[in-house]
Amino acid sequence: MTRRGSRHEAPEVSSLLNPALIALVLHRGSTTHRDENGAGLPFVYAPIVSAVSLYPAARATLTMSVATQFTTWIDRNPDIQLLLQPRIAGVVPFVREGLLFALTTDVLRLDSGALIPGAHGPTKTIRGASSDMEAVQRTAAYMGRWLARTGNVSTVCAMLGVTP
Repeated sequence: MTRRGSRHEAPEVSSLLNPALIALVLHRGSTTHRDENGAGLPFVYAPIVSAVSLYPAARATLTMSVATQFTTWIDRNPDIQLLLQPRIAGVVPFVREGLLFALTTDVLRLDSGALIPGAHGPTKTIRGASSDMEAVQRTAAYMGRWLARTGNVSTVCAMLGVTP
């Protein structure tokens, strides 16, 4: 794994995709996933939750209703697969750093290949320095709940055109 600052990335990217933010996003997603179905967020969902939560155009396509089926969302937004594939792949190095941070600080724990909330997570109330930051957190929480209802991990990955 490369260390922060050794990659050639724009300063804006480096500051936005910092390990603490990724840890926060994944904590929100893993908490609601666990609350919804009693199990942790599958590890392979970490880049998906992060990419959708951090990408404003993807957030804008979400209904924020868990009653909407994942397949319906894909059908209503045919371009989303093409837009998200490179973003999911591109966020993987940042997710690795965020997971390392979250696991070493007990924000998250790994249990049988799934992420579960640790002892040192954020408060339950979603707060942020900006409305965009609050939207990122709300989307991560929604994604956790929504993905808990979708069923098979392989199916979700296939529908998005990514490999687990």
